[in-house]
Amino acid sequence: MAHNSGKNPYFVDCKIVVSQNPEPLDVCLLDSMLCSRVRVKPTVITVPTDYNTISDALYRAKSASGPVHIVITRDVHETTIEIDGHSDVSIIGSGDVTVYADKLIGTDCVNVHLKNVQFVPDGGSEGILVILTTSRNFVIDSCTIRGELETYRCQCMKISNSEIVDSNGVGIFLDRSTVEISRCVLANHLNGINMTHSTCVIVDCDIHHCIDPGIYITKKSECTVVRCKVHDTRYNGLNIGQNSKCTITQSEFWDCCHPAIYCKEHSTSTICSNTFHNMHTNAVNVDAATATLKSNTFRGIDAPVIFCKNGSTTEVIRNTIIDCPGNVICVENSTCTIKDNTISSVRSDCSVLFGDQATMIITMNPISDFDGMAMYTDKCNFEFTENVVTCSRKVYLECV
Repeated sequence: MAHNSGKNPYFVDCKIVVSQNPEPLDVCLLDSMLCSRVRVKPTVITVPTDYNTISDALYRAKSASGPVHIVITRDVHETTIEIDGHSDVSIIGSGDVTVYADKLIGTDCVNVHLKNVQFVPDGGSEGILVILTTSRNFVIDSCTIRGELETYRCQCMKISNSEIVDSNGVGIFLDRSTVEISRCVLANHLNGINMTHSTCVIVDCDIHHCIDPGIYITKKSECTVVRCKVHDTRYNGLNIGQNSKCTITQSEFWDCCHPAIYCKEHSTSTICSNTFHNMHTNAVNVDAATATLKSNTFRGIDAPVIFCKNGSTTEVIRNTIIDCPGNVICVENSTCTIKDNTISSVRSDCSVLFGDQATMIITMNPISDFDGMAMYTDKCNFEFTENVVTCSRKVYLECV
C-alpha cells in the first residue's frame, strides 16, 4: 500500500484512487481498517474429528459466517467431493495426508484454496478427475493430483508448487479460463497442458513424458512460457495452432521425438533465450505461421534445426547453432530473415542454409567449421551480404 498526500494517487484494495482532499491521509485509520478485514478469524473444521468426510465439512461451511478452514488430519476416503457455490473456504492438509476419491467438482466458487493435500483415485479408478467450472480465485498450492484437472470458464486461477501426474488424458485442460501455473511438475499424460480460448502463464515448470505435445495451445489462446523444462515427449514439446499467440523464453527443451516447438495454423510465436539440445528432429518448425527466434542456443540437433514452410514468415536473429549434423536452416515457400547468427561445427555434406522457392535475407552471419556448402538455393529470391564464411571447400554458395 502506498500512502498519499495531496492529490497523488494511492492504492486501496488494488485500485488506484486520487484524493481530492489536500489534507494528509489518516494512515493509522486506513491501516486499522485494512487489518481488521484481513484478520477475520476463520471457522476451523477438522476432518475426521469434527466431521467424518470433507463433504460433510463443506455442508457445514455453507452456514458459517466468514472464512472457513477445513483441516484434514488423517487419510479420507470419498467417492465424490463437491465444492458448490462456496466462497472463502480452504481445504488444508495437516501433515502427510491423502484424500482418496474418484472426482472433485467445484462449481461457482470464489476464493477457494486447496493446500498441502494429496488427491489420488479411490479403488479401481485410473485417476482422480478434478473439474472446476465458472469459479474465480481458485488456488491449488503444494498439492499432488494423480489424475486430471479440467477448468471451464475459470478466472484468476493459480496452481503452484504442485504435481499433477499419471493420467491417460490431459494433466491440465483449460477452456475459456485465465490461469497461472508455477513451479509444478506435469508428467505421464497425453498432454501436460492443453488450452483452448484461454490465457495462461506457465513459469518454472517441469513437463515430461507426454505421449502427445507437452503443451498444446489452440483456438486463439494466449500463453507465456518462462523458465520451464520440456523433455522426453513422444511428440512436440509445444504445439501452437489455430491463431494462438505464444511467448517462450529462458526455457530448455530436449529429447522430444518431434519438433520441440511446432508453430502452425496462423499462430504467432516469439521464441527467445531458450536452449535446445539432444533432439532427433527439428528444434523449431514453422508451418503456415509467424515466428521470431532470438538469442537461442541450439546444440546437437540431428535434423534441420529450424524449418520454415508453407507460407511462413520467420525471423532468425542472434542465435547460436553448433554441433548440428544436418541442414541448419531450411526455408521452403516462405520468407525468412537470417541475421547475426553464429553457426559452426556443422558435420554434414548438407548445406548450412537451404532455400526452395523462398525469399531469404541473410546478413552478418559468421558461418564456420562445416563440411558442406554454406548455402544452396533453388528458385529463390535472396540477399546474401556481410556474412563471414570459413570452410574447407572452394564452393560454398550454389544457386539454381
